Amino acid sequence: MTSEQNNKLILKAKKGDKEAMMKLLQQFNPLLKRQANFFQHMGLEYEDAYQQAALYFISGVYQYQPLPPVTFAGYMKKRIKWGLWMYWRKNIRE
Repeated sequence: MTSEQNNKLILKAKKGDKEAMMKLLQQFNPLLKRQANFFQHMGLEYEDAYQQAALYFISGVYQYQPLPPVTFAGYMKKRIKWGLWMYWRKNIRE
């Protein structure tokens, strides 16, 4: 998928288009799975980590601002990893 098509999906998803959000989630599902798997090895339950990653992704779509040189994919990778890191730290303390 081209960056122009991604930008259109992002704009639609920001406006509340559920189908566009689902397409973005499907496109970035390998990233969500990879990050959930990483944090599973650090002690989190896989399903919890995956669900948290999905929540960080969805909220990230709404907060993303296309400012070069940051790409949407790069933004999401950092956002999900940082969010799961904070979630992991919170759960380790409990």
